[in-house]
Amino acid sequence: MYKDCLLVHADLSEFNLLLTPDNKVHVIDVSQAMDLSHPRCLQFLTRDIHNIIAFFTRIGTPNLPTAVQLFNLITQLEMADDHDLLVQVEQFSEENRSVDLRHDKSRPADMELKNYNEEKKANRGVSPAREYN
Repeated sequence: MYKDCLLVHADLSEFNLLLTPDNKVHVIDVSQAMDLSHPRCLQFLTRDIHNIIAFFTRIGTPNLPTAVQLFNLITQLEMADDHDLLVQVEQFSEENRSVDLRHDKSRPADMELKNYNEEKKANRGVSPAREYN
C-alpha cells in the first residue's frame, strides 16, 4: 500500500488481512487509509507495523524483523534499530515535513496537474494519457 498506492492503512491488524487459497494476501477495510501527505502518516504506519508484528509474535512466527527493520524496508528511510521507532519517526516528521506536501493536500487539482506535466515532460512531450485514448 505504501509503495504502490502511496497510502497508509492506519488501522491495520490481523483482522484486515485475508489469505486466499493461492496464498495471496488481500488488505481490507481501507476506508480510513490516508495518503502520504497526511502529517501523521508515518506515525500511523508505525502503529500498523507494531500491530502486525505483535500478531505474528503471538502465533509463534519465527525470524520476524524488528519494527524498525520493517519500517526501513517499507519506507526506504534509515531509522536506528537501537532507538525507539516512534520517537525517531516523530522527530523525522517534524524535521522533514514538506511544504509542498501540505500545499498539494490543500490543492489536489493543482498537484495532479503538476504531476501530469512532470510525467509529460519525462516522456518527451508524449502525453501520458495517450495510451488510454
